[in-house]
Amino acid sequence: MRKWVGVVAVFAMVAMLGFAVAQARVPDMTWTGWISDSTCSAEKGMTADHKGCALSCVKNRGASYVFVNSADKKVIKISNQDAVKDGDVGVELKVTGSIAEDGSLKISKIEATK
Repeated sequence: MRKWVGVVAVFAMVAMLGFAVAQARVPDMTWTGWISDSTCSAEKGMTADHKGCALSCVKNRGASYVFVNSADKKVIKISNQDAVKDGDVGVELKVTGSIAEDGSLKISKIEATK
């Protein structure tokens, strides 16, 4: 029995180490763009006038926040929706985060462009 406990403990430590190494390999990057809603995306979402519509779609119609890259108009799903605050919508921003294997953006920092 003790042998099994030792084997399980070693396996758990190796698994945690592997997970930590995998997470460390994904560097954060920074993009400039807009937070929009999944319904309108880049089509309408890259203006200050769209703020009210985007907030309404997310809060009342089941849409989710997406990031629209200003450089190429690429729309990227945001995996951690709670990172977006109401004040982040309707303004061009610098977003720092990493792209997951599924192509979604995990935001670590949002700041205003200068």
